[in-house]
Amino acid sequence: MQRRTRSVASLLFGMALIAGCSGGGSSESKETTAKDTTATTASATTATTAAATTATTAAATTATTAAATTATTAAATPATTASSGQGGGQTAGYGFEVPKHGFPFENYSNSQGYSNLTAAEVQRMFGDAACAKGSGPTCTLTPPAEAWMKQQNEGMNGGHCEGMAVVALLLQQGKLDASKFGGASAAAMPIEGNEALQREIAYWFVTQSLQPTYTQSFKAAPVDIVAKLREWFAAGSAAETYTIGVYKRGFQDGHAVTAVGLGDKPDGNVDILVYDNNYPNQVRAISVDMKANTWVYSGSPNPAQAEGRYEGDAESKTLEVTPTSARLQQQVCPFCGEATTAAAEAKGKATGQPTQVFLDAAAYEAGVTFKVQAVGGGTLAGVNVIYPRGGEDLWDKDTPPILQVPAGTAFQVVIDATAVKAAKIETDVAIIAPGLSGGIAFISMNPGQRDTLVVEPARKAMKYTTTSDESPTMYFGIDGRPDNYEFSLGGVELGKGGGTLEGRLDTTAKKLIARTTGSDTATILFYLERINNDAEESLENDGLQLKPNETLVVEYGSWKGNKSSVTAGIDTNGDDKIDTPLEIEDKK
Repeated sequence: MQRRTRSVASLLFGMALIAGCSGGGSSESKETTAKDTTATTASATTATTAAATTATTAAATTATTAAATTATTAAATPATTASSGQGGGQTAGYGFEVPKHGFPFENYSNSQGYSNLTAAEVQRMFGDAACAKGSGPTCTLTPPAEAWMKQQNEGMNGGHCEGMAVVALLLQQGKLDASKFGGASAAAMPIEGNEALQREIAYWFVTQSLQPTYTQSFKAAPVDIVAKLREWFAAGSAAETYTIGVYKRGFQDGHAVTAVGLGDKPDGNVDILVYDNNYPNQVRAISVDMKANTWVYSGSPNPAQAEGRYEGDAESKTLEVTPTSARLQQQVCPFCGEATTAAAEAKGKATGQPTQVFLDAAAYEAGVTFKVQAVGGGTLAGVNVIYPRGGEDLWDKDTPPILQVPAGTAFQVVIDATAVKAAKIETDVAIIAPGLSGGIAFISMNPGQRDTLVVEPARKAMKYTTTSDESPTMYFGIDGRPDNYEFSLGGVELGKGGGTLEGRLDTTAKKLIARTTGSDTATILFYLERINNDAEESLENDGLQLKPNETLVVEYGSWKGNKSSVTAGIDTNGDDKIDTPLEIEDKK
């Protein structure tokens, strides 16, 4: 368990949970697994959050009136075979010239050390509802907001294709002021040392997984996509512009490109001409066979390289078009406000944004899978999936989706290492819901191991169960203004044969209740942080002892801040009250 300084999220190294240019399609599934290869169109969620009344539109801080552009012919490269990815002559479009309006640099990962989202961008997108204190550049994020930002930033680890595809369009339209980003046009803008541009690309990257952007994306058969694009291009860029998501079958290895035009071929087939930010200064083509109703695109520098071949048909729905106007609308905050109460859930009146579930990407690539079920097993209605779009190396990434569970609904996550070949694959599961963040970290999965994490957002409760010798960390973050809190129970030894680790927050009584079962007495690294308008204060103690089947009660509401102890004790009769008192000292 690492020593942490700012947030519980910051000690969870290696959680590249949405690695790559993620986003795109969602599907409804009753028992959703991360390797599910069947998808339908996104089911729209209409709930709003507390941020909706306080935040301004994403475009409001930067948008200007769209500059009219004179349609020109995009720079053409010699026509080649349908599967090559190289674009031929343009017959329809809205004036996006790749050498002028595309960036001169390639799509990039996080390894270059460029900036991504900061608290200022999160506040810009969702307003002060994201801030525990301050505003704009002085905003200190709430724990759920910070957890969300971390997931999004680590989701750019495989590339920033989505953000680059969108920002290029907004610059071409005049809806972003190019002078703020170091050049007269995208083609003149460097990425090295250009923090303003780096953060802007990250800002628009994250819209893909937010409402209304992802719910307004359009999936259809290839010929229908071509017909729609032809109609939209005829209306001109002042009406609408688009990015395109391409996926391999099963919505794997997705990627985002910018639609720039159509190329009609003598044989009646059509190229969808695109700016692919993996290939600066090239017009590339998604080739559509209008008779067979199929499409193909090469994501590899070598068209003969099988790994880079993307293709689909009328049934696969693996082409996706996203209108820019959806991104310019107010994006609904996924973490703002209060989680649905247990009483509302029991009455079937749960409202608000869904609970999002994330899995560590490195573990996913190593064969660990996850799925959401009803508590106790079985199907769960209304689960949506946001499938990742890949990044810098299109054919190299197989990234986990984001699973969305209906607001306030209790569920269990099954973490499955059946397909794992190597021993001890470390993984983490994170959750984010309105007013709440949390998860289980530092799980070492052996081949064949299957663990479960039961999540009850309305009760702010989690229960992790394993049959292996594990020492997991459970953590929580709550937006409980004026006081926001973060907690972690780190390195909880469950012993040979495994056991359970349970945690729950009673935000009315301001208590943390935790319990373990297993064969070992756990030595816990306990962490508590409070953020309000006056201060950011924390407590650390690495010597807290908890025996199997004991229930720990921490009365965090009585804590007086830095250098002071917090009242705690053991509950011996299950009433959430302290029967055997103890003090947890600050040892940091």
